[in-house]
Amino acid sequence: MFEHFFNNPLFLIILIATIIIQLTMVKFGGRSMKTVELSFNENLLCLLLGSSSLLSGLFIKLSLPKNLIICQYGVEIGDWKKYWAEVPDPS
Repeated sequence: MFEHFFNNPLFLIILIATIIIQLTMVKFGGRSMKTVELSFNENLLCLLLGSSSLLSGLFIKLSLPKNLIICQYGVEIGDWKKYWAEVPDPS
């Protein structure tokens, strides 16, 4: 899924522009944007907290078994199945 992730120039332009706009709004937004300027350490902390969801998602995906299926109807791990809702008939 992430193969060639950064090969799209338009994606890179949008990503960099978003980061620049957000940092500019926080630094110079003031009363009009109801923001307060953040120090380098505070910006770094925000980046780490925002990235924590990506890192925890990666950890969960790497630690769960490959044959685990979780859906709104129940859980399947290999041959073991536990459903808590009726699975609709596909026809």
